[in-house]
Amino acid sequence: MVDGIADAFAVFIDRYCAFFRSKTRDSAAVAGRYLRGLAQAADCTFAAMASVVDASCAQQFQHFISNSPWDHEPVLAQIGRDADRLLGGKPTSALIIDESSFAKQGDRSVGVARQWSGRLGKVDNCQVAVFGVLTDGQRHAPVDMRLYLPKGWIEDPARCDKAGVPLAARRLRQGARVSAGAGGHGGGVRRRRPQHAAGLDRAA
Repeated sequence: MVDGIADAFAVFIDRYCAFFRSKTRDSAAVAGRYLRGLAQAADCTFAAMASVVDASCAQQFQHFISNSPWDHEPVLAQIGRDADRLLGGKPTSALIIDESSFAKQGDRSVGVARQWSGRLGKVDNCQVAVFGVLTDGQRHAPVDMRLYLPKGWIEDPARCDKAGVPLAARRLRQGARVSAGAGGHGGGVRRRRPQHAAGLDRAA
């Protein structure tokens, strides 16, 4: 059974590693180690992941997520297709759209501000994001997310430049606009507390 799980995970990694190769750079090996870290580490921190994966380090994972020039959109599209194949097209299938927040101490993370945190039940320093989760009633798979960019960030071009916020994301948008990247989910959409979400695709 263990060998079967390992083989299946190897196929899974191979399916995604192609998205981390370009004509000038190949980050597929680091991507594979990163996925193994996510699956094996007790805590999903760079340090914890590096401690359980050979030939890796926390700085390598940090660079892979923050600076490596791979395009996240094809990755999200493949996640949507995989989730749709497993969970979509059933009478109980639904796409759940909901928000969550991440408490922060500093002011450098993209979108961080003193704003309402549903997880804390109060206004605090945090990031807020809108998530799309596909479910069949028993199993659940996150398929997309959008990080909320507060007005104070949008009106501060220098801050956005320093944090690497794309120009296309520096505007308020009505509604969550979360796309799963795959069709045919079946069922309905359950929307909870929609936000004015900017078009950022991952938390920093």
